[in-house]
Amino acid sequence: MTGVPLLLVDGHNLLFRAWYGFPARIWSRDKATDLTGVFGFLALLRAGLRDDLSGQPEVIVVFDGENGPTARRAAEPGYKSTRPQGTPEPVKALPDVKRSLDACQFTWTEIWDAEADDVIRHTGRPGPRAGDHHVGRQGLLPAGQ
Repeated sequence: MTGVPLLLVDGHNLLFRAWYGFPARIWSRDKATDLTGVFGFLALLRAGLRDDLSGQPEVIVVFDGENGPTARRAAEPGYKSTRPQGTPEPVKALPDVKRSLDACQFTWTEIWDAEADDVIRHTGRPGPRAGDHHVGRQGLLPAGQ
């Protein structure tokens, strides 16, 4: 018996690729809002589903948690040390990307103390402790989220 294929997507990776990979910025009609991150994210996700997969997989987009890099920095002190401080421009589009995923009925998750690539790599292992993560679409967000 075979089940539905599972596609795990590194959300931050796809968002950065969308933000920096499009040849021109995509703006709202009033030119006040840069939509490149949201539009590009969904366009790349759709293209990947259309071009790379047969059938319809279960899709889960995994985002880096707010405290995700902490463990890796402890193990590798130079991890991401050359990156500029502050919130990168693509990350500012994250709330809109998550709302868009909810509207498209895609499941997403964000584990507070993990990075998406680590979560995806360890999918077959026991998951995080209850309360450490939140998932979009299913209404499992902690209060205030």
